[in-house]
Amino acid sequence: MAITKIGNDFEQLGFMDSQRIVPRALRKGDTGANKYFVDDKVAKDRLNRSIKESLKGIGLGAALGNVIGGAYTGRYSGAGKGALLGATGGHIAGFTKGIDDANREALKPKGIRPQKGPKKFFGYVEATPEAKEKYLNRK
Repeated sequence: MAITKIGNDFEQLGFMDSQRIVPRALRKGDTGANKYFVDDKVAKDRLNRSIKESLKGIGLGAALGNVIGGAYTGRYSGAGKGALLGATGGHIAGFTKGIDDANREALKPKGIRPQKGPKKFFGYVEATPEAKEKYLNRK
């Protein structure tokens, strides 16, 4: 286990421990099929946040795509294609951000948070010793 001690009682976990602790903290239960399902509250929050962020992303992406596509081609057809492409990209980015925000909020009271800096994009997390004991030392 690669663990580095940092301030505020949080410890940086290595990659494999980071990949194990998050699904275990978010799952519905410890026995039977519940080990394979996300908690109902987390699933509902993921859906709500992803839809809200997706709609924001669609609007912003379509507006930017419209401007950039029209300016690039100098025609209305380019603006329409740019808006469609921008809306698609905005939807994907917003949907992903909504799920990430919901997961972060669900993990916060359990003593788990993403690491600072570029490591957070690769799935590294920090955990309190209590969270590490509770979620990493079980099957």
